[in-house]
Amino acid sequence: MELNNYFDPVALDKPGDSVSLNEDEFGRNIRVNTPSHPIDEISNYQIALMGIPEDRHSFNRGTSNAPDRIREKLYPLYKVSNKIRIIDLGNLKATPNAGDTYFGLRDVLLELLNNQVTAILMGGSQDLTYGAFLAFEQAKPSVNLVTVDSRINAGAEAISADTYLQSIWKSEKLFR
Repeated sequence: MELNNYFDPVALDKPGDSVSLNEDEFGRNIRVNTPSHPIDEISNYQIALMGIPEDRHSFNRGTSNAPDRIREKLYPLYKVSNKIRIIDLGNLKATPNAGDTYFGLRDVLLELLNNQVTAILMGGSQDLTYGAFLAFEQAKPSVNLVTVDSRINAGAEAISADTYLQSIWKSEKLFR
């Protein structure tokens, strides 16, 4: 799978002009997908950060801006152990509809799972949990899902940030 086809590179000027990275900062000690340094062999990494700028099925508009906002605060933090190999894949490319985003997320997460890379998802709305669930459902013989929220997000048939659990509960694998 060619991961570069799924991601927009990180624009290092995008996470804010206030980001000036020195050698001890997190952002200088990870591999970042940029136009001049595209994603290389994913199995070289242990952790992959990925932004998901998606909020079409959410009443909480603006969550699509979260990936770059998170990078603004994350990159200047002090670095973690040099032994942990981390890559920032960039932001998942925009799709014509949110359903395509779920399946793109599934494909990417399956690739990461197959290469024993832990994914950290940044941004987006809660309905993206469904896309992540699709990957785990396909990759694992059993799936456990925990969601912590002030309300149960179930309801109408269409997937949204308020109803995504309904689609997950319908999964055959959940109740085997």
